[in-house]
Amino acid sequence: MAHLTAAVWIGRASLGAFLLLLWEIAVRLEWIDPLFLASPTQVANVFPGIWSTALTHLVSTLSEFTLAVTLAVLAGVAAGFLVGSSPHFYQLLGPIAALGVVIPKVTLIPLFLLWFGLGKSAIVFYGFLSGFFPVFLNSMAGVREVKPSYLVAARAMGCAPWEIGLKVVLPAAMPVLVSGIFMGSVQAMIGLLIMEMAMARYGLGAWIYSLAVNFKTAELYGAVVITVAVSLSINLSLYYLSERLSVWRG
Repeated sequence: MAHLTAAVWIGRASLGAFLLLLWEIAVRLEWIDPLFLASPTQVANVFPGIWSTALTHLVSTLSEFTLAVTLAVLAGVAAGFLVGSSPHFYQLLGPIAALGVVIPKVTLIPLFLLWFGLGKSAIVFYGFLSGFFPVFLNSMAGVREVKPSYLVAARAMGCAPWEIGLKVVLPAAMPVLVSGIFMGSVQAMIGLLIMEMAMARYGLGAWIYSLAVNFKTAELYGAVVITVAVSLSINLSLYYLSERLSVWRG
């Protein structure tokens, strides 16, 4: 198995190196217009000069992301538990909440600009809204999937409602809940980048848009690489967190 794993990684690395070499040759021989595609060496050479700028925009995006996701998780979990535990609320709000996922939120950007104006408030609210619905729907589904026998047994042992929620419902719903938090975080990051491109002066999305409209090709690809690396790091961190929370799963 170890030999197979090593062979797979060697194969992937070899394929990646070949594609990078082909990319470099295509740009240098101008098979592709360098205005639209920078070579890997050109991208690597711009990194020393863009780190300080990248850090400024990264701090802005991460602060917005942290606030948006925190609000989305707190509100989404609370609303999901409330609606999921009440048949009446579920019948009333469940179908309506599902619309929040399928409606293209990008069409609401003009409304957010009207309500909040230009600034971080509109960006954070859009990120919050993008992340809220996956968390809400998964929390609601997780609560509704708890076996009734668990609840009956907890009540028979004299557990208070808050004890049932914390010690029975939450652990049973944790797998679905963690999945919702992961999806909500991904959607929140996408929403933030879209809003930054549309209206912000600072942030990774605003930086990428500025480089694109000014045709700074090598710097643009460097900014994209940094943004992808940050997004992957966040996703891997959330995946690690979900694995650590696996002790709650029953």
